[in-house]
Amino acid sequence: MAIEIEIIPTVKHYLTWSTLKSRLIDLRPDLFSTISGKSLKLFQIENGIEHEVFGDELICPSKSYRFDINKKYGLFLGVYSNVATYTNEEEYIDDFSCNLNECMQIELAEKWRTAGYSFDVVLRGIQFNPTLDDFIVIAVAAAQLCDGYILLKDKNIFDIPPGAYLPGEFILAKSRFV
Repeated sequence: MAIEIEIIPTVKHYLTWSTLKSRLIDLRPDLFSTISGKSLKLFQIENGIEHEVFGDELICPSKSYRFDINKKYGLFLGVYSNVATYTNEEEYIDDFSCNLNECMQIELAEKWRTAGYSFDVVLRGIQFNPTLDDFIVIAVAAAQLCDGYILLKDKNIFDIPPGAYLPGEFILAKSRFV
């Protein structure tokens, strides 16, 4: 099973691993400060080979990452260039942000085009935490750091309808799996 959400940045600001890790720990120290006695790690996946990401290394477009969470499921972060994926920002926002008014949709699409990239957060696995706490916090942390919106496309995962949400709104979402 895979669960995926997207993060639409409104500023062109690439994250570093140390900044993202710090935000994750600030938001939920009980989930991320240590995992089974180990510090949280991030690995870049390139051509099937994983390389650990350290400190101030950038989390860059056209790269995929895996969080080392020591669970029976995987949490992944992808960063995608709008140009490389042939994204039409206006159409995409129009299709998936029906909770925003038309002016907000236009503004978000323009800011996203200027930022030039997006993230996705993906959970893969059969045995996962039904509350989706770690999944939600990763999305919220990344969105906070790029002044972004969290784009929810699936109506069966959370107790909120599909749409574009600010991090402060999305962190209140509850999983339908509990």
